[in-house]
Amino acid sequence: MHRQVADVAKQQGWPVPSYATVYDVIAHVVPALAVLAHEGAKRYREVFDLVHRREAEQPNQMWLADHTHLDLWVIAPSGKPARPWLTVIEDDHSRAIAGYTVNLGAPSALTTGTEDRGSGRPRCRPSGRVMPA
Repeated sequence: MHRQVADVAKQQGWPVPSYATVYDVIAHVVPALAVLAHEGAKRYREVFDLVHRREAEQPNQMWLADHTHLDLWVIAPSGKPARPWLTVIEDDHSRAIAGYTVNLGAPSALTTGTEDRGSGRPRCRPSGRVMPA
């Protein structure tokens, strides 16, 4: 490792660090970075991610919902200005947008998770991309 560092230092015109300096830097590398460098991103996520994330194995097995206030104002039915909410439903497997809705009421688990007449699909406007059932 010291030889590689010395070669790079010479190419860049930097002073060559001592063997002890290189050893000290390597000894103090954070374990997470060492795993990332030597074993890759997948192993890093398995070992160091704090949250377990399930991943869908096929389309429509799992959907993700996200909500945000839009950066615009509209006139609500009450006549007062209001910022609408955008809710987007994403298929976890394909990352395709399965549906969306824009409304003035704050989103909740009850309104987002509501199916449209038992179809198994969220009560949102279709995104235009047809998803296999």
